[in-house]
Amino acid sequence: LRPTPRRPRVPRFPPPGSPMAPSVLIALTFLAFLGSGRAWAPVAPRRAAKTGLRASSQESPSASGRWQPGRFLRTAFFFNAPRLRGGAGQKNVVLPGEVAWDASSAAEWGVLDDVVMGGVSASQWRLEDGVGVWVGDVSTDNNGGFCGARTRLLDPPLDFSRARGVVLRLKGNGQRYKFILRDDADWNGTSWTFSFDTQAGRWIDVKVPFGALIPTKFARTLKGVAPFDNSKVTTFQLTYSKFEYDGGLNPKFRTGPFQLELEKITAF
Repeated sequence: LRPTPRRPRVPRFPPPGSPMAPSVLIALTFLAFLGSGRAWAPVAPRRAAKTGLRASSQESPSASGRWQPGRFLRTAFFFNAPRLRGGAGQKNVVLPGEVAWDASSAAEWGVLDDVVMGGVSASQWRLEDGVGVWVGDVSTDNNGGFCGARTRLLDPPLDFSRARGVVLRLKGNGQRYKFILRDDADWNGTSWTFSFDTQAGRWIDVKVPFGALIPTKFARTLKGVAPFDNSKVTTFQLTYSKFEYDGGLNPKFRTGPFQLELEKITAF
């Protein structure tokens, strides 16, 4: 009998666990950034004056007419880059009346736009004068139609077991957004979602009872899932999307520029 020829082993590059893996990812991201074209356009100060939202000298994102692999890679790198971990098994207890997030918090926010699915919408998260400012330009081109801002995994998670919900202190432009919490480390796990309306140019408090959260995945409601575990909140997220739930459309969605300012998230 002839021995079965062995197939040559194809090495993975970079090898799993290799210390050079982050460097390779950074290099690929940088190269993609160079080839991605111009992704930002200045926002006219007069637009902010009309809406009652802050004007900024910084550049703000605008939707591109084509998909940009550079932004896709930058998003992937931000949410997957190595980082220091907190104490194993520990939790940060948040009592009613305490601030769970503000501009001084360690939680890192990044944008999660429809570029991850081939769309061209673009947004940016930044801190200005003690406020988180999420600004962007949403487009339905290339089957897109959403922008998001999400924290990296909170480690250790936040323990809201003594609270009934959270209050968002924010200012928007009259559109409808979603606030999302997660209670596990699964990237595409259950999104516990709450829709809310904003008032153009006015600071408001949005009360989000944990009992009002809707379990969803990709804007589809889920049935038969375990109840929300408010003792281990792993991410905060804001989303502006053309979809509400189960194929229904957001009645206050419109393409073009948007801006949402978040001052703090407080337990109640």
